[in-house]
Amino acid sequence: MKDKNEFVAFVAIAKRAIAEVFEPQGVQVQMIDILMDLEHVHELMPLRLDEFLAADAGNFGHDIAGIYRHFNRTTLQMDGCFVPRYTAQVAA
Repeated sequence: MKDKNEFVAFVAIAKRAIAEVFEPQGVQVQMIDILMDLEHVHELMPLRLDEFLAADAGNFGHDIAGIYRHFNRTTLQMDGCFVPRYTAQVAA
C-alpha cells in the first residue's frame, strides 16, 4: 500500500461491499480478506479507487464480486480473464 488515502479507500470499499453485496446474499466474508484482495489487485492492476467507491450498485457489485471470485490468493493473479471495470486506463 502506497499511502494512507489508499488504505482509507480500501476500508470504505470493503465496508460497502460487506453491507451491500455480501451480507444481503448471505455470504460470510471477513473485512481483512477483502482488504488484502483489494490491495493485491490494486498492485496488479491499479484501480480507480474513488470512482470504484462511488460506483452505482450494479457496477460496484460486479467489480467487488468479480475480485472476490476471480482473485487467486495463491498465485496473486486474476483468474478467468476477469478485469474490474474500475481499473486505471493504461496509456498505449
